[in-house]
Amino acid sequence: MKVAITGHQSGIGAELFRLFTENGFECIGFDKAGQRDPVDIRKLNIKHLEDCDMFINNAWDEFVQIQLFHMVWNKWKNDETKTIVNIYSMNANRDEISVYNTSKRMLDDLSTRSVFQGKCRTHNIKFGWVDTNFVRNKKATFLMSPEEAAQMVYDTVLHKYYIPSIGIMAKK
Repeated sequence: MKVAITGHQSGIGAELFRLFTENGFECIGFDKAGQRDPVDIRKLNIKHLEDCDMFINNAWDEFVQIQLFHMVWNKWKNDETKTIVNIYSMNANRDEISVYNTSKRMLDDLSTRSVFQGKCRTHNIKFGWVDTNFVRNKKATFLMSPEEAAQMVYDTVLHKYYIPSIGIMAKK
């Protein structure tokens, strides 16, 4: 199985890349501009994913996650062998008005609707606070490690049961 992961240079994405690779999956990664990747997530197109079986939509860059989900979903929606994993934040449920929260809410809405349409499996995994560079700046408490979050994603998407949507938070 070939897995494409956005945001594979750090945080949850890096841990997912490591975990899938260590377990025998072929992985390709895409990240934001300025990173070492030849393909910026904002320039990613469906041709980059032609031979992939799973797309893990993890990297946030304003509305890029929504655009990537829409692109991949439109191509894969009728293929039962394909899987899309959207990783986002429970901030989608907050009333705060910001680009971050708005984009997460939009992704939540689109990905939740996708579960009931087409044949492609979509997993929508929302986390509370995960110990990443972005969250460290917020001085959040009750942090989950990126390793712990990645293991939960891995276990969810490879579980024998289809778990279309799940919210996960660290214990208090």
